[in-house]
Amino acid sequence: MNFTIITEENKTVFLEMMPKSIWDTTDLVIGAVENDRPVGIAAVDAGEDPRLLWLYVSEDMRRKKIAKGLLTSTVYVLRSSGYDYLRCNYTEDGESGLSSLLSKAGFDIDPFESEIYAVRLSDVDEQLFAKPVPPVGFDHVTPFKDLTSKVWHAFQDEMRTLRANSEDGSVPVLRMRESYDAAHSFFLMDEGRVAGCLLSIMDQDTLLIDYVHILKPACKLGMMSLLQELWNALAKEKTKDLTIVMNAVNPVVPGLIGKMVKNKPDLLGKAKEAILYL
Repeated sequence: MNFTIITEENKTVFLEMMPKSIWDTTDLVIGAVENDRPVGIAAVDAGEDPRLLWLYVSEDMRRKKIAKGLLTSTVYVLRSSGYDYLRCNYTEDGESGLSSLLSKAGFDIDPFESEIYAVRLSDVDEQLFAKPVPPVGFDHVTPFKDLTSKVWHAFQDEMRTLRANSEDGSVPVLRMRESYDAAHSFFLMDEGRVAGCLLSIMDQDTLLIDYVHILKPACKLGMMSLLQELWNALAKEKTKDLTIVMNAVNPVVPGLIGKMVKNKPDLLGKAKEAILYL
């Protein structure tokens, strides 16, 4: 079994092992090769907040410690490059065993977890977004593309402070700005500062609402305003075969999800976070 850094020269045989959205954002990719056959892949966003984005092993090659080898190789490269830690945000569905794998690899598993739901766009009740939401606790909603770098960095700093002071871990970690889909991400603004946000990542026929945070008193109405802006953007695109995946880290989200759809939303698993200090 060989583990190698994947470059432009050798990545062709690994392309189908990872979504295009991950290929577009990753800085480091490690591949596993057995008898000239690609059998596994790991990808990292090696920015200022390094994250494990993807870990995959071919089904017929699992339970052969390939995932462990991919993690070990990834950690070796990051440590050699001077990184201090590696973070991993993932969904635990009770079958993947990823928590066990990460724990054995030395990751600390955050005890805080939240539910991940999937909602089909065709099941969304359009009447829920028929009337404008009154701005309470915020001035207006602005698209991500219109947010200045100064305001974004101030928001990043505020979220880092909130997370550091959070006892239950309910304040998620922001990704790099370029990780988010500007066409489907929005901010609540209040007197020039961010009062809340909905940040999404698009991957083919799935829209992941990756980060939702609302500052009081804009909570429930603010969430509705953000979802309304997202609905308006999707309605203009006339896309019905889309699945929206939402992390219910904000306590308002489960109730809103229940109101959004005509049918019961699908529970995909638990969102969890792990960190390995290098």
